[in-house]
Amino acid sequence: MDGFQTTEQIRSTSQDLRRPWIIALTANALWYDRFRCIESGMNDFVSKPAKKEDIREALMRYLTRNSATATKNNNQQPHQSHQSRPS
Repeated sequence: MDGFQTTEQIRSTSQDLRRPWIIALTANALWYDRFRCIESGMNDFVSKPAKKEDIREALMRYLTRNSATATKNNNQQPHQSHQSRPS
């Protein structure tokens, strides 16, 4: 299997809550290649030759996204203050 087929297989068997973050590392750097990676279910794209900074940026995008999602989910849950609790 190539990376596209592998990603599609992972996506078809993983549950949304445990969905792995997949970053493509490829020698192909054209816009079409990036599009194909995203269409197959990959979350991000780093082209070779990859520098440490490129990989770090891709990982930071993952962390930023997960942090924003966690904050959004926490903000959507109703909060009770002790003032609204019955005595």
